[in-house]
Amino acid sequence: MLLRALFSSAVVLVSIIPSLAATQLNRIDTSNSLDRLASPNHLPPAATDFSGLECPEPRGDERPSARWMSNAERFAKGFPPNPPKRRHPSRRHVAARTTPSPGPTTSTTGRIKVTDANGANLGYINKAYVSSGTKRFGITQSTSDALLIAVTYDSFLATVLAEVKMLNGPASTLPYLGFIPGPANTAPERDLVSGSHNYVFIVGIAEPGTLRGSSGSNTVANSYSTGVYAQSNVWTYNVAEKRLVPAWINSNLEPAAAETYTMGTSLIGTADLQKFEGSFSKVSAGPVRFILEAV
Repeated sequence: MLLRALFSSAVVLVSIIPSLAATQLNRIDTSNSLDRLASPNHLPPAATDFSGLECPEPRGDERPSARWMSNAERFAKGFPPNPPKRRHPSRRHVAARTTPSPGPTTSTTGRIKVTDANGANLGYINKAYVSSGTKRFGITQSTSDALLIAVTYDSFLATVLAEVKMLNGPASTLPYLGFIPGPANTAPERDLVSGSHNYVFIVGIAEPGTLRGSSGSNTVANSYSTGVYAQSNVWTYNVAEKRLVPAWINSNLEPAAAETYTMGTSLIGTADLQKFEGSFSKVSAGPVRFILEAV
């Protein structure tokens, strides 16, 4: 009887305990839920943390290798071939230009006004030779007797080497305006240097002229004499100042530090005025400037 009573009590307790546990849990959940919703600091549940998870290791035949493999090795392992090598890289390094790229060529016509260093007008380069014997150019006071020229140059540059071509010169076969060494020069006859009385004349020069930067040619015809080294591409044009600057090139291919002067109606260029005047005669004016005056 005692055992039966104990068994019955145990059955009753077992049936009551789950009910009490469920009731207590409901109270706890409800209380916690109300507390969370009423709190201004309510936050959603934290996101699941996957930081502890790792990617599965590849199989042995799929592991990446830092060692370069040939195509044969890659095929044996079931890999695709290596990417093809380009014969020419897709991007090429191009050195920066040190000089501006050439722009459109333009031409300006006019007459050459001769001035002193202060801008005073001394005349114009004459369209006729100083004399029929010497066939070199001098100056005139008459604009109607002035030489007309066309100056061709790169329109993108402010100061540029220019080609000076005569439009109404005395000989159509000698269209370029240039220079030749004087007949009384001493060795080296083609050079204008300090300590020498050497000089140059302004003359007409035949086609095709002479190369820029060269020391001239003795095979290109000129108005003064045959077999003399002539230079036609000696002019630099300053577009803003409309100024033509001649630069004789010595035999070492360096421009001479020379200036141009007048002697009466003649024009001469020399690098040493004192030596020149000591050997010949005094100049009339200079150094002179050549200004392109539009017509």
